Amino acid sequence: MDVAIALGQGVGLAVACGLVALLPIAIGSLGALAGILPGALNVYDETAMVVGSLVAGGANAVAEPKIAGTTRIALAAIAGAVVCELAAGDEISYASLAVGALVGAGAGWIATRIVDPANANGPAAGVTLFVVLAGIGAAAIALIPFAGYVLLLVAAWFGRRARKVQDRKYAGLRVLRWG
Repeated sequence: MDVAIALGQGVGLAVACGLVALLPIAIGSLGALAGILPGALNVYDETAMVVGSLVAGGANAVAEPKIAGTTRIALAAIAGAVVCELAAGDEISYASLAVGALVGAGAGWIATRIVDPANANGPAAGVTLFVVLAGIGAAAIALIPFAGYVLLLVAAWFGRRARKVQDRKYAGLRVLRWG
């Protein structure tokens, strides 16, 4: 049972990395400090990890609108791998790195498809504030046992929706559609 809980928490935190890459690492370290991550590595609740992840997460949240889409996806993949390993590495060691990287990259791709057009059409600071708050909320929800699996399903639904919107954009011009 601990393996399923740890994997769910790791996957949920990796999904949150798609929104704001480094902030879920900080939320997860606070959860490990509180003792609610049963599969967390021992290093995840140390003071240096908590402070360092909070500083890095805050800096990432501030710089989020200035990071290019492809870079954001790569950063989400790396952060997803790290956070999934930190949250579930005691239960499932190296497999959580691959799972976290795939989930983080997928969630990052979905987030860029939704957030980038919103940034182009509205005030970037306002959109970023909502994305950061959604990332914090998703990371906090991921700490609840088995809620990470629900976050994964929600991300998949948003991905399907983003793909349908992209298909509709070029509906009359199939020759110009790329991808």
